[in-house]
Amino acid sequence: MKVRVHGKNLPKKFRLGAYAMTELTLRDLLGKSRVIKNLEIDIHFRHHADNGEAMIHENEFRSRPRMFRVVIDPYKTRIDDYGREMSDEEHANEMFKVLGHELVHVKQYVVGDLSMRSKGMYWKGELTKIDNMMEYFKSPWEIEAYGLERYLWLNFIDFWKSNVEKYLEEKE
Repeated sequence: MKVRVHGKNLPKKFRLGAYAMTELTLRDLLGKSRVIKNLEIDIHFRHHADNGEAMIHENEFRSRPRMFRVVIDPYKTRIDDYGREMSDEEHANEMFKVLGHELVHVKQYVVGDLSMRSKGMYWKGELTKIDNMMEYFKSPWEIEAYGLERYLWLNFIDFWKSNVEKYLEEKE
């Protein structure tokens, strides 16, 4: 799997976390599938219309995609649901939660559960009509992504504390 992280002024430790979260999450979601070694994920931390979005890379075939772009807006994720500005640690954790959520969508594209065609979004072969944001949040792909979001974040935090932090402390 190739993972590239793009963004201005991202701390080295945060970049390392983005790589680790991506690898850990996709291995968890896809198992020991051979497809993992053929995946390419570009993660961009920049302004965007939403908190995050996972999309098939524009140069990739839609039928069996292996190249993806994940965009996370660090400016939107800085403010919580109550309008409060988060601390740096809270903000980093929120971005990892969003990354986990978007990686669920990558998994959905890879296994063929979710697909984009000219008529719209298809879930497991059926066209899903979305007319407003309430329907969007009730869509099966969002229910799955929100359902796994916290688990993936907790799994990453556990991995980080028991493996990466110990290693980083030993190097210091």
